[in-house]
Amino acid sequence: MFPMTFTKRTVGMLLCCTMLLGGCASNEEKKARYLEKGKALYEQGDFVKARLEIKNALQLDPKYAEAFYLAGMVAIKENQAQKAYRNFLAAVQHAPQMTKAHLELAKLYLAARMKEKCRESIDLVLKADPADKEALILDAKYFILTGELEKARTRFEELLAKGNTHQDIYLGLAGIFTNQKNGEAVEKILTQGLAANPKSIPINGMLANMYAMAGKQEEAEKMVRQLISLEPEKIVHKLALARLYDKTGQKEKADTFLAGSLDADPKNEENWQAVVRYYAQSGKADQALALLEKGIAANPKSFLLRSLLAKFHLAQGKTDEAVRILQESLALDKDPAAPGILQARSDLAEIYLKQEQIALAQEQVDKVLKDNPKSVQAHFLSGTLALRKNNAELAVSEFRQVTAERPDLIPAHLGLAQALMANKQPALAMDALKAGLRQHPDNPEIMRTLARLHAVQNDPEAAGDLLKKLVALAPEDQRHQADLGDFYAARKEYGLAEKAYASVRDNAPNIAAGYVKLANLYAMQGEKEKSIEPLRAGYAKNPELPVLFDHLVKQYLTFGHQDLALKVVKERLQTHGQDSLAYNHLGRIHAQKKEFPQAEAAFNKAITLQPRWQEPHNNLATLYLIQGRQQEAMAGLNAAIKANPKNEAAYITLGALHEHGGNVPLAIKTYEDALKEMPGLWSAANNLAFLLSEHGQSTAEKNRALSLAEQALASKPNDSKVLDTLGWVHFKLGDMEKASRHLEQALEKDPEQPEINYHLGIVYHAQGKKAEARQKLEIAVKSKDAFKQREEAVRILKEIS
Repeated sequence: MFPMTFTKRTVGMLLCCTMLLGGCASNEEKKARYLEKGKALYEQGDFVKARLEIKNALQLDPKYAEAFYLAGMVAIKENQAQKAYRNFLAAVQHAPQMTKAHLELAKLYLAARMKEKCRESIDLVLKADPADKEALILDAKYFILTGELEKARTRFEELLAKGNTHQDIYLGLAGIFTNQKNGEAVEKILTQGLAANPKSIPINGMLANMYAMAGKQEEAEKMVRQLISLEPEKIVHKLALARLYDKTGQKEKADTFLAGSLDADPKNEENWQAVVRYYAQSGKADQALALLEKGIAANPKSFLLRSLLAKFHLAQGKTDEAVRILQESLALDKDPAAPGILQARSDLAEIYLKQEQIALAQEQVDKVLKDNPKSVQAHFLSGTLALRKNNAELAVSEFRQVTAERPDLIPAHLGLAQALMANKQPALAMDALKAGLRQHPDNPEIMRTLARLHAVQNDPEAAGDLLKKLVALAPEDQRHQADLGDFYAARKEYGLAEKAYASVRDNAPNIAAGYVKLANLYAMQGEKEKSIEPLRAGYAKNPELPVLFDHLVKQYLTFGHQDLALKVVKERLQTHGQDSLAYNHLGRIHAQKKEFPQAEAAFNKAITLQPRWQEPHNNLATLYLIQGRQQEAMAGLNAAIKANPKNEAAYITLGALHEHGGNVPLAIKTYEDALKEMPGLWSAANNLAFLLSEHGQSTAEKNRALSLAEQALASKPNDSKVLDTLGWVHFKLGDMEKASRHLEQALEKDPEQPEINYHLGIVYHAQGKKAEARQKLEIAVKSKDAFKQREEAVRILKEIS
C-alpha cells in the first residue's frame, strides 16, 4: 500500500471535480432538477412535496415559466382554481408561446363563462397548431357556451371522423342531442363513447342518469354498479344506487346498503357527511340526525361532523344548541391554530353576526385572524362586521383583501360595493361591481345590484339595460322578469310592466308573484275591478297559497265586495278549518258589517290558533274600542291573566288594546309584565321594543329597545315584523345603514306591507335617497291596509315631489 498524500493543488483539483459532478452545478441545472423532481411527485399525487420542489425552482429563477405551469397543474389537482389561474397567467407572461398554459387558461375561462378571454386563448393555440386536438375540443365547448350548437356539433363530428375518441367529444355531442330532445341519439352516442372509453366516469354517469330519467331501472342500476366498481372509494356512486332503490320503493334496501358502506369505513368522516346530507335532502330529518350522532360517536374528535350537526340545528331554528356544539368543538384540539378550531370560531362568528351579537362575533373573528392572518373567511366576516359598526373604511380594506385573494367569491364583490357606497364613493362602488362582472360576466346577483346602483345614480337607461340582459340570459328565472316589471312600473310604462308580470304569471303559474304584481299594477292605474281578476284566477289555480287568498279577500273588501269576500273565506274554512288567516279575515268582514259578536268570536279563534300573531290581537283591540267596550275587555283580559299568569294571548291583546287606545305607558307595563312571566315571549319583546323606540325619551330606553329587538330576532330571525322593529329601532338610534338593511330584509319577506314600506321610505328620505323613498312611500300610501302613519307618508311624499 502506498500512503496517500494531498497537496493544496490536488485538494483544489478534487474539489473542482466534485463541484463539476454536482456540487457546483449551474442554476439552470439545479432548477431543472427541482422541476423534474416536482413532476415526479406530481405524477405520484404527492402535491405538498411537489409544491416545495416548485418553490425551490422558482427561488432560483422567479421567471421560470415551466415551474409556474407545473404549479398551476398542482393547484388544479387541489381544486384551487384561482391559484391555478395566477400560475398559468405567470407562465404565459414569461413564455408567451407556451400553448399548454394557454390551453389550461382557456379551460378556466370556459368554466368561468369568460367568453372573450376563452376565445383569445383557444385562437392562440390553434394558430400555433391548427390540429391541436385539445384546443379543437375546447373550441367546440366554446360554441356550446355561446349557444352555437350546430358549430359545436360540426367540430365534434370532425374530430370523431379523424379517429379521436376523447370522452369529451361524446359527452359534448350527448349534451347537444339532449338539448334537441333527441333521446335516441343521446343513448347511441354515449354507448359509442363507452365502447371507446369503458372506464370513463362521466360517460358511465351520464348513461346512468339518462336511464334513470327514462325509467329504465335495470340499465341504470347496471351503470351505477359499474361506477362503484371503477371508483369503490367514492360514496357519491353508492348514494346514486341508494336513490335508485329509494325511487323504486326499496327504501329498506337503500338504508341497508348505505349502512353497510358506512360500517366498512367508519372513520371516513366525509362519507358520514355525504350520507347524512342525503337523508336530510330526502326530508328524513330524524334519520339524518340519528346517523349524524352515530358518526360523531365513531369519530368523537371530528370537527367536520360537529360542524354539520351545528348547521343541522341551525336549520331547525335551534340556535342555542348550534352554539353549544361549536363551543364544545373548541376543546377538541389544544392548538388554537388548528384548522378545525379556526373553522369552529368562524362558524360561531357567523351565528353571532346573524343574531346581531356584534361584540361576540368580533371576538371570534379576532381570534381567527390572530392565529391565521390569511383566513379569507375571517377577513370577509371582519368586513361585514365593519359595515355593521359603520366603519366603512375598514370594510373597504377587508373586502378588497378578500377580492384580491378570492376573486371568485361573489359576496365579496357585493360587500366591497356596499362598503364603498357606505363610504360615499358610488363611482368606486360601480367600478367594484364591474370588476366583479369581469370575473363573473353573467352573475345575476352582481348584475341586479349594479342595476339598483344605476337606478340610485339616476341612470335608468343603464339599469334597464342590465335588467333586460338578465332576462335574456336566464328567461326561466322569473325574479328577473319581476324586477323588469317593477322597473317599468316605476317609470309608469304600464304596458311593458304588464307584459313582464304576465310572463311571470304564465311561466311560473304556481307562485303568487305574477298574480299579485298584475293586481297591484291594475290597481295603481285605477282599474279596480280588473285588479281582482288575476288574484281570483291565481287562487283558483293555487288554493294552497295563502298569500293569494289573503290578497284576494283584501281586494274584495277594499272595493266593497263584502259578500264575495265572505264567500271565499267560508269556502276556505270548509277545506282549511284551522286557518288563523281565514278566521282573522272572517272577523274583519263581520266587523265591517257591524256584526260584532261574530267578529269577536272569529278574532278569538284566530288568536287561539296562532297566539303570537299580532294582527288578530290588534283587530280585536280595535273592535272593543269601536264598540266602547274597552273597560269591559280590559277587565276580562286582566282576569284571564290573574287566573293564568302565563296566558300569552291575553297579554298581547291587552297590550294592543292599551296601545290602540293611546295609553302607551300601560301598554309598556303590560308587555313588561308579560316578559317577567315569560322572558322568552318574543312577541312581547318585539312590541315593547317598538314602543320604547317610539316613545322612550332617554338613551337608556332606546338602548333597551335595541336589546329587546335583538332578543326577538334571535327567536324569530325571519319574521318581517321583528325585522321591521329592529330596523326602526336602529333608525331612532341614528344608525341609517343598519336601519335600511333590516328594513330591506323585512320587505323581502312582506313586500306589500304598508308600515314596512313607510319605515323604509322614511329611512331612505333621511339618507337623501329621494327616488327610493318616493317609491316606498307610494306603495305604503296606495296600500289597501290601514296604518297609522298614512297622513305623514302623504305629507313627506308631497315634500319629496
